[in-house]
Amino acid sequence: MDNVVDVGSIGVRIVAQWLSRQGFRTRMNFVLSSTTDIEAVDQNTKMLIQVRTAVLPAEPVPLTAKEVALFQSRAWDKNFEPWEAMIQLDSSNAIIGQIMWRKLYSQDSMITRRILGHLILQNDLIKSLSKSGV
Repeated sequence: MDNVVDVGSIGVRIVAQWLSRQGFRTRMNFVLSSTTDIEAVDQNTKMLIQVRTAVLPAEPVPLTAKEVALFQSRAWDKNFEPWEAMIQLDSSNAIIGQIMWRKLYSQDSMITRRILGHLILQNDLIKSLSKSGV
């Protein structure tokens, strides 16, 4: 494997094949020259998956908080669930162990957090105004 793009492409292909065997229809979504998402759809689920791949002895690096936020936004704009898949390969491009999956929160939980955040701010404002006699 010569470069990161080759390693990433192998990882994406392995995850897409696994998803197909589980009954998902998959489509590669080329976002940037170095990034490929997988759209995976079955009867009940629509997932947008970012695959992180590393070659032994390295380990796949999880998405950063900023990358997660951007990826969630892309997924939710398409009405998909955002997921991260991480795999490790050996020197012959074979997967070591299993695919590690991480759901990147649900849109409902993020909406709930935003609503709670607004309610807390509103409550603080009410408390502040009542203390000042307004």
